[in-house]
Amino acid sequence: METVNFTKPKSREMGRMLRKRYVLALSLIGCLVLFSQGMIQLAIFFQQDDSRIVNIAGRQRMLSQRINKAVFGLYVSLDTEMRKRYSTELGASLALWERSHRGLQHGDKELGLPGSNSPKVVEMFAGIEAQYQDMLAAGKQVLQTVAEEGYAQERLIVPLRVIQAQEQSFLKGMDAIVFQYDSESKLKVEAIKIVEIVILILTILTLTLEVLFIFRPAQKQIEVAMEEIENSHKNMERLFETAPAAMFLLDGSTFQVLKLNHLAHEVLKLPRLETPVLNLSAMLSVRQGNMQVLMDQLKAGVTVENVEMVLTLPVGVSLVVLMSSHLIQYNGEDMLLMGLADITKMKEAEEILKRFATIDEMTGLMNKRSGLQLLTNAMQRVQGGQGTLSLCFMDVDGLKAVNDTYGHEEGDFYIQTIAQVVRTTVSAQDTVFRYGGDEIVLVLGDCDRQAAAAVLLRLEQSIAQKASESGKSYRMHVSMGLAVCGDVPGETPESLLIRADQAMYQNKRADKAKAGLSRFIDQVGHRV
Repeated sequence: METVNFTKPKSREMGRMLRKRYVLALSLIGCLVLFSQGMIQLAIFFQQDDSRIVNIAGRQRMLSQRINKAVFGLYVSLDTEMRKRYSTELGASLALWERSHRGLQHGDKELGLPGSNSPKVVEMFAGIEAQYQDMLAAGKQVLQTVAEEGYAQERLIVPLRVIQAQEQSFLKGMDAIVFQYDSESKLKVEAIKIVEIVILILTILTLTLEVLFIFRPAQKQIEVAMEEIENSHKNMERLFETAPAAMFLLDGSTFQVLKLNHLAHEVLKLPRLETPVLNLSAMLSVRQGNMQVLMDQLKAGVTVENVEMVLTLPVGVSLVVLMSSHLIQYNGEDMLLMGLADITKMKEAEEILKRFATIDEMTGLMNKRSGLQLLTNAMQRVQGGQGTLSLCFMDVDGLKAVNDTYGHEEGDFYIQTIAQVVRTTVSAQDTVFRYGGDEIVLVLGDCDRQAAAAVLLRLEQSIAQKASESGKSYRMHVSMGLAVCGDVPGETPESLLIRADQAMYQNKRADKAKAGLSRFIDQVGHRV
């Protein structure tokens, strides 16, 4: 390497020139860094504002669903404490919903909402304003109603239907608004990225000139580069080991496990001694799709993210996992970097939530919402010419008196006993769901009037036998009303339920006039 003697005038001039270039290069780099930091801070500022807007806009969806749930709870709940809880939840949700809706459009400093919407967003808000106003007015009407002493729950059905009718349109509109907010945010970030790329190019150019005309010792540069490579390798090892998921380094062609981190040892329930001889392709299976196609994609280097799979452990236990895989270069060879996230408990929780969404917790019967959906589907099939359908509306007699006299625990036992008898007496293909506090609905598929009456008589006998066996001091009995789909043209689930309910009240009056249920009367004048 040539040595420069700075004691000579020419060398001193060269040194001064290099120092000037060095200072100029550092100054330019400093300016670029400051400008870049300013752009980054601007991007963070935009991102924070946009994140708050997107989060609050997304929260509107959750609040509208909570409002619907609270109103529905007020309508169906018979418990005073539950009504108070639903009323409080409705009031809080409506207030936050209204404030957020106003803030998203006109700004709210406390919520961090600037209110500076694009014309497109303004237009989209205008598109859902009618649904919003209807739902808001209905919600406030419910609050006014429940504030009255001794209000009738039937007064809540109209605002409840308004909310339910407008909710889907409102949710769809809010989804579009959230998407629009997100799109506009991305456009802002992309614009800043372009500026940052320009800054990056200028920075690289400045560094290149600095390397070419200032830093002479190339050997030093090579040493620094080699050190950086070594550090990158070490960082990759640290990242692999400390990743918050089970990580595997696999042979790209055989899927043989070459390396795994400590979480992978825990998932596979293996001791952390050394890398076991394992082949993940034999342990994994897809829940949906073709396993061989997935394996071919992985071998071809296709990046795969969050594929739901089943991992069968060497001990015979199966886990549900999310698999992500990327093809990387490691030590000069093609390797698969695969991550597995155990979601078994989450899937189990989902199944529990699905059950709670369809089952009435008190009786174990299907809840009203799910039962009405099945009734609607069954009626559509019958009205399309497929089979017959009869509906029985049942009222558990004396439930309130049992609650008042013997306590709610005994009342719970009473309705649970009736529900169990109904469920075990009718066919497994029939639908039984709890309609209200003491009301149970039985949907008898492929069952005409005479056959349905026979089922109800058998059901009455089963209840009487159960009452005799239980030895209770109160009378265990249900009033039943029968309606057959097709007797009235253009029948709807609501009108069919009303007919069966009216028939039930006729039978209840007949039961009071004459001991025992001699016949069932439906609402088209038939006596069966």
